[in-house]
Amino acid sequence: MNWKAFFTCTTFGGNGTSANMDTLRQDLVYSLRSLLKAPRFTAVVIVTLALGIGANSAIFSVVDAVLLRPLPFPDAERVVNVAWDGSRYLQSLSATKFQYWHDHARAFESMATWQMQLARVDTGAQVTAVRTLHVSGDFLHVLGYTSALGRGFLPNEHAPGSATVAIISQAMWRTHFGGTADAVGRTIRMNDKPVEIVGVLPESFAFPHENEPVGLIVPLALTVNPDDVAENWPTIARLQRGVTREQAQSELTSLFEPFRTSYPTQVSKEDRGMTLATFSELYVVAGVRRAMWVLMGAVTVVLLIACANVANLFLSRAVRRRSEIALRAALGASRARITRLIFTESVVVALAAGALGLLAGKWIADVLIALTPVDVPRMTTIGVDWRVVLFTFAVSLATSILSGGASALPAARARLGDALKESSRTSSGRSRIRQGLLAVQSALAMVLLVGAGLLVATLIGLMRVDAGFDPEGLVAVRLSSKPAGYATAQDVWEFQRRVMQQLEGSPAIASIAAASSLPLERGINTRMSIGGRPDVLGTVEWRAVTPGYFEALGIGLRTGRPFSQNDLTGGAPAAIVNESFAHRYFPDGNAIGQRLEIGRVNGASVEIVGIVADIREISLRAEPRRTIYVPQAQASTLLSNVMGTMPVFIAKSRSAVADVERAFAQAIRAVDPALPSPQVFSLDVVVARSLARERFGATLLSLLAALALALTTFGIYGVLTYTIQQRRREIAIRMALGANPRDVTRLVMRQGITPVLVGVFVGILGALALSRAVSGFLWGVTPSDPATLIQVAAILLGAAAAASWIPAREASRVDPVSSLNRE
Repeated sequence: MNWKAFFTCTTFGGNGTSANMDTLRQDLVYSLRSLLKAPRFTAVVIVTLALGIGANSAIFSVVDAVLLRPLPFPDAERVVNVAWDGSRYLQSLSATKFQYWHDHARAFESMATWQMQLARVDTGAQVTAVRTLHVSGDFLHVLGYTSALGRGFLPNEHAPGSATVAIISQAMWRTHFGGTADAVGRTIRMNDKPVEIVGVLPESFAFPHENEPVGLIVPLALTVNPDDVAENWPTIARLQRGVTREQAQSELTSLFEPFRTSYPTQVSKEDRGMTLATFSELYVVAGVRRAMWVLMGAVTVVLLIACANVANLFLSRAVRRRSEIALRAALGASRARITRLIFTESVVVALAAGALGLLAGKWIADVLIALTPVDVPRMTTIGVDWRVVLFTFAVSLATSILSGGASALPAARARLGDALKESSRTSSGRSRIRQGLLAVQSALAMVLLVGAGLLVATLIGLMRVDAGFDPEGLVAVRLSSKPAGYATAQDVWEFQRRVMQQLEGSPAIASIAAASSLPLERGINTRMSIGGRPDVLGTVEWRAVTPGYFEALGIGLRTGRPFSQNDLTGGAPAAIVNESFAHRYFPDGNAIGQRLEIGRVNGASVEIVGIVADIREISLRAEPRRTIYVPQAQASTLLSNVMGTMPVFIAKSRSAVADVERAFAQAIRAVDPALPSPQVFSLDVVVARSLARERFGATLLSLLAALALALTTFGIYGVLTYTIQQRRREIAIRMALGANPRDVTRLVMRQGITPVLVGVFVGILGALALSRAVSGFLWGVTPSDPATLIQVAAILLGAAAAASWIPAREASRVDPVSSLNRE
């Protein structure tokens, strides 16, 4: 083929722009007429491509929002996270570590920390729960923002005991204050404390660490206590202009030894000091980058399968049109002109599919947003913008080249003599192409099905994990924020005690307990030491609970005693530890009676009075952590306030959740009428939420795999149907010479299943080669799991057999006499 002539004719050069435009117009008109004359073919091709393009458009919109778009900060590449690189990588710092590097590091323009809380805000017109950022002094400077109206925070407003001020978001400014300038200077009440509005954030303000929009920010008074080693302060910084991350890292490293000398209790032997990562790497894309690219790869596979299907359809169409194409060649049409004509058809189809796919992608993206777990960052920013449109347009053109090229090049070589003789050699050559495309489709579908099967096996395995507690019949009751008046752990305990007292005898509730947080939700990570063993330091999970907590959750007491009434009324500080804790620190079994120091190395200690069974405190994936439980009445105010929320009640229900909700709402109103209505939900919801990511991944990849399987099955059916039409004369001759219907059925079935068998083998090799891409998402199953490979192969071969059966039966019913007479 003369490629130079082809490209010359295709561009606006050669014989002149006007002539080329006329030729292009003729090709477009002819292509449209030709496609409209075959409405079934055109509809099938457009819908097939639209499914692949739409899925790619939707997933790309997610990848673009989460991974590719720059952070919404000015000079975002200079915003870095400062983390602690020790025996366990910690994204957050202790207050002492933050303050030390804040005061000594010169590589940063500014450095800041924050805490996110839900606050009860009373504007005078309405009372709402508002997401509130408590920020240190340089927070807005680190992110590169200034107030759009009013001012920022003054240095003295971060001092303990200073008057509380706030900067509100644009959304809150418009909805609560009508967007008027006199909002600045007004006083609202936050958790029953007066707060003066001093500024309004710019419209562009965004903090992608949090999916939910921030309503207001208030100054944070950071209390530094060298004995407090709890790492609860996430830290970000803005690099000085001209300072690289490597230079900043070098300075942080040089400050480690002086810090160790000044604050030995803050450092363990394994710790290595501070480390840097970009804000995006740690808070935005960490944990989801690989998942996003795996999904992008999966939808690309679906698109390739759709292209192979469409290429097969175009090849079959080319077979029916070979006489027409050969006649054009005989009348003087060049190969370049014939190739361009066929390419024009595929481009028209691809652009129509692209437009339909863009609409489908918008709908699929909306479904993805609804299904996606809430902890995936920046999901709320997903939408169809110029990037998505450009991507969809590029994908549409690529599909036209892939699908049209497979039929354009063989068709351009057609000769009139061959077409009139219906050359068997040409037919068999095209048949081999179609068989090869089926094998490719099958291999790609096999890879997707294996990936989906492994994720489903992971989800099933996690659902069967014994969490160590029984959520059956348990209802959780949570308040959205911690209002003023509950500043100490004793205040919180008094509130809990009075609420539980109000609920005694309630017909809706069999028993009730409370805890600082629920299982499978974030607790408090803190340091502890063992009395008399100064060489033993450890990081443990800390939970404050009320008596009855272990009974409510069905957590067995292994030895010792549960918390008693004496622990609630001034008894000696007590603690209960789990089996993992006891086995780690007291392997000889003498944990009862030992003393622990929690949250600091020197100070008041607690006595271990009991050991309970392990439960999955953090995740169903993670082994039980070493955990210390303390009575809420004896809890540390410092640790209790880290959570920033009220404890969660856990009730054993006798009736519907709605009855429990009413009972708790009445009890809470009776204790404190100013508190908002609680959130009430089944504990089964907590367990389900802990598997949200696994369920989302398994569901989405299974849907893509099912689409790939459906397209492959349709492709097998389509190829065999067209093959039978082509080989009807051959089949008739075979039957006339003595072949029975069973022989013909086996022949056609073999043609359908053979390329799939090749595809299954290649697909298994491909799935094993790509196993590293999904290994991080698996649990309890290996990437080469034989059961999954066998089951998936059986599904694909079963689908191939089903798709081959209908054409095979049709072929077996060919009447040799009538078929040969027609010939």
